[in-house]
Amino acid sequence: MLYLAAGHYFAVQGLSFFKEKSPTDVVEARVVKLLPAAAGAKFEQIRFEAELLSGRQEGVKVTAAQNKAGSFAVGRDVAVGDKVLLLPGQSSQGEWSYAEHLRSNVLMWLFAVFALSIIAFGRMQGVNTLISLIFCCLSIFAVFVPAILSGKNVYCWTILTCAFIVNGISRKTVATILGCIGGLVIAALISASADSFLQLTGLVDEDSMYLLFLNPADPVDLKAIIFSAIIIGALGAIMDVAMDIASALNELAATTAEPTRKMLLQAGNNIGRDILGMMSNTLILAYIGGSLTIVLLFFAYNHSLLYLLNKEMVVVEILQAVIGSFGILFTIPFTSFICSRLYVKKAGRRHKSGLENKI
Repeated sequence: MLYLAAGHYFAVQGLSFFKEKSPTDVVEARVVKLLPAAAGAKFEQIRFEAELLSGRQEGVKVTAAQNKAGSFAVGRDVAVGDKVLLLPGQSSQGEWSYAEHLRSNVLMWLFAVFALSIIAFGRMQGVNTLISLIFCCLSIFAVFVPAILSGKNVYCWTILTCAFIVNGISRKTVATILGCIGGLVIAALISASADSFLQLTGLVDEDSMYLLFLNPADPVDLKAIIFSAIIIGALGAIMDVAMDIASALNELAATTAEPTRKMLLQAGNNIGRDILGMMSNTLILAYIGGSLTIVLLFFAYNHSLLYLLNKEMVVVEILQAVIGSFGILFTIPFTSFICSRLYVKKAGRRHKSGLENKI
């Protein structure tokens, strides 16, 4: 909590360009009935009557329109009973404008079911998992994102955020932290050096362009954003591998009479080999799934595989998967080595204490 409060305070320093913009005042509404199209409209549109569900005019019925110019960008056609977001009327007729379908309420119910399922299965550990998830999200959206937008050093804040997410106080979590750090250091070194070899610009899509011109006086370092995306994207898989190995070796050390460092090190590496293939596949499939639309478009409109593999957008996606896999690869021996040092000392003391009690 201290990190989130202090981090947010420092992160938002320098966000003055946001103060010049007023937030968009969207209002929740329910579509009551569809209306005939307006005569002489320049664009195809769907006119409808809606009842406002929030704001100062809650309960008031208004006329609104959903413009269909570039229909792929305005969502599904509205229908009676739909809950939508409306923008206050800007036209001479005072009609309100369709912004989006209201989906956040469904997402909240989905998250509630997810949370209850975790608690039902994990009990107290499930509660701890939810708390950890909440703090993880807050560290990203309340600290990391404002820090980047305010012009702070992306590399430093990436490291701080990762250090905060990988946290704990038990012997098992200490082993996990140290193992993660080993994997992340390797991933960070490869990612930081990739720019000099691949001549990256950071302009991977039109969103990057918008981000670049968001604050022309102090533009965001787009190459640093790539570094940050790779490291944070790999962190989840690296944490998973490190915790799996640390937990398995902790149980092995606890149930073995006289565990040795060599035995735990070999066991950790053997477990890691089984995990490595699945986690690398998981990373690669996740990134392919995230960029599948772009890849399909490139294949459809340009049949040159050489061009596709040299397109910066595709290169960055491949980098994320490969560097993440490197991080996993080096996390395995690091975590196994650390566990073999921490757990044997603990097991040795417990075994000695047991002999003394018997005597």
